[in-house]
Amino acid sequence: MELLYEIQAALDRPICSGWDRAFLESIAFQLDKGKVLTGRQKTILGRVLSQNTAQEEENLQAWKEKYFAEYYSIARQVAYYHLRQPYYAEMAKDILTGKVPRRKRFIKMINNKYTKKVLREYAKSPRFLLGTYVKIKTNFDRTRMSFDKYGEGDIFRSWEYKRKAFLNFVSKGGIILSVDDEIHSAAKGATRYKILAIGATIPFYVEERFLKRG
Repeated sequence: MELLYEIQAALDRPICSGWDRAFLESIAFQLDKGKVLTGRQKTILGRVLSQNTAQEEENLQAWKEKYFAEYYSIARQVAYYHLRQPYYAEMAKDILTGKVPRRKRFIKMINNKYTKKVLREYAKSPRFLLGTYVKIKTNFDRTRMSFDKYGEGDIFRSWEYKRKAFLNFVSKGGIILSVDDEIHSAAKGATRYKILAIGATIPFYVEERFLKRG
């Protein structure tokens, strides 16, 4: 069947990845079994095939060069935020694993109002420096404290250690170990700090907007 050959040609191209690849593989399996596609499937199939042509692969190479020359640094910065939001999460994951995002969708993400807020936070100088003693503001609670950093996983699985770190931080404050290179919120004061609470044994992250000098 001609359509199956067209699908296979798209699958053979490196440009075809992620959701597009999974969709085409699913459609190819259905056609191979003699199933008839629905109108909705045909519409999506046409769009996916148009995004994975030989011409699109050439366009991708040109975009790849431009992406790494002009956008790579800020792409990784904003990906830490979008990784935790639903709309661009898949693309953010691709960015952080070294894949080149599709140009049209990437440009939309970069021009997103929340992306711009995140980039403004990155451009600011951190309020607290290494070694600063800090305490919590009144707007701080347990949910404002994170042990999470992209690529590390949660290596501190015992709640007892986390609980002690939280209680010590609330009662005694903590010391800034470093200014983090990830921003997870599109909010003013979203710069993250790695902190060790007085008397605690494991570090954690708190955003600037929940901290004050001790």
